[in-house]
Amino acid sequence: MIEWRRVYEKDGAILDAQEGYMAAPDAFSNMAAQPGTTRARVSTTVSRSLQYGEVKVSFTLSVDCPQEKQWMDYASRELFSQAVSYVNSGMGLLVPDLPPLNVPPRTTP
Repeated sequence: MIEWRRVYEKDGAILDAQEGYMAAPDAFSNMAAQPGTTRARVSTTVSRSLQYGEVKVSFTLSVDCPQEKQWMDYASRELFSQAVSYVNSGMGLLVPDLPPLNVPPRTTP
């Protein structure tokens, strides 16, 4: 499961803040718990604001994975790509003409 938190702000006031859980995509299925495996928690936050915070969108994603470099690196890259996509969607709602941020390419572990 991926834990998420989203915040939309305008002129310093929070317009909307939500959090919850979503099913992890298939790309994360290899990170399932293995007996005797030490677990790590990987989180990433992506925020984008305009004109000194007049409009701001933040998205945080967190997931558990094996505490091995390859899996932690993979999880952080995937979560970052997803968070950038979600921030682009949120900013598109608040500022429709704003060009999106570039989403990093997806990788494999």
